[in-house]
Amino acid sequence: MSRRTERVNELIREEVGTILLKDVTLPGNFLITITNVDTSRDLRNAAIYYSVIPDSAVREVKVFLDEVAGDIQHILNRRLKMYPIPHLRFVYDPREKEAARLDELLKQDRA
Repeated sequence: MSRRTERVNELIREEVGTILLKDVTLPGNFLITITNVDTSRDLRNAAIYYSVIPDSAVREVKVFLDEVAGDIQHILNRRLKMYPIPHLRFVYDPREKEAARLDELLKQDRA
């Protein structure tokens, strides 16, 4: 991965997180965390990986993010001074859930 792609990934991760925090009204009582961004080499597409608390809201959040993806894309287009702005695709990241489960197992093992 090139240095530019890494910088673009970090910039998009920060901006999408800010947009979700300040510019979009979440329809429920949950927390969305942007865990990673994977931008294609040509910078035309970006997979936005997210985690959700509580786990029971995963489906609701997926529907919500699919509905507001265009709005988030539009806000990102206005904020970023780069070309091209990658097309966003949201992907659930289960690693956070797995890490919490492993942490809990380790705590039980130590007890």
